Amino acid sequence: MITNIYDLTKEQNKLDSKINDLTNEITLLQRRKDSIAKIFALRDSYKVYVSEIKEDKYNKGKYIARLEQRVKDEYGEETRDAYIKIPTIIDILDLQDRIPIDSVIYRVISNAPILSNNHRALIEKGKVSIDFFAEKQILIDYEEYDHPDCDKVIVEAMILEDDNGNPQYLKDFYWNCYKKDIDRRGDPSHPPFLPEKLAEMYPYTDSYSSGGSYDNSGHIEASIEHEYYMLKDDYEGQLGI
Repeated sequence: MITNIYDLTKEQNKLDSKINDLTNEITLLQRRKDSIAKIFALRDSYKVYVSEIKEDKYNKGKYIARLEQRVKDEYGEETRDAYIKIPTIIDILDLQDRIPIDSVIYRVISNAPILSNNHRALIEKGKVSIDFFAEKQILIDYEEYDHPDCDKVIVEAMILEDDNGNPQYLKDFYWNCYKKDIDRRGDPSHPPFLPEKLAEMYPYTDSYSSGGSYDNSGHIEASIEHEYYMLKDDYEGQLGI
């Protein structure tokens, strides 16, 4: 109970301080809410957005960010993804603010594995074979249909060839400004290549029970949205942070 005007003055000052603190907190919360809305707006407007930040499983104590971009063309809509290195753990909203609005995830497609200079150096030193990159990047076409005589779904997998019957390899990269997709198919400086292992593996036919799902863990998994891998400079278009 307040019994004099001096205590009222103290109470007023305390209330003013609390109101000021709450006002600042509301301002910060509103900014964060706006930042969250920005990421979803970027996603829906076909711009690059940050979808995940995690520790790099190949380099303990280092971090990577997964960037995604919806792309729409005459064939439909898909989501591309690429990974970049970041020097330290950072809030996803703070990282999004550092992604240029005109950045892109561009695509390279080729009749041969897509290699950086570092990859070629590793191959020359015998630390890894070109087959490693081929298995990660090759495009595989899966077709499914019901078996006519039993409760099974038949799966046919084959290498997705171009119009000239050559294998196709694909890799997506992040770039911090506009960049067109690169099509190397038919380029004599990137002649068709198919490892013996893949040539022997495909095509193949498999099956699974109706109502279930297909597990191709016994085969090399490769598709348009393929899992990333990292060998030093496998990330491209780094952020300067």
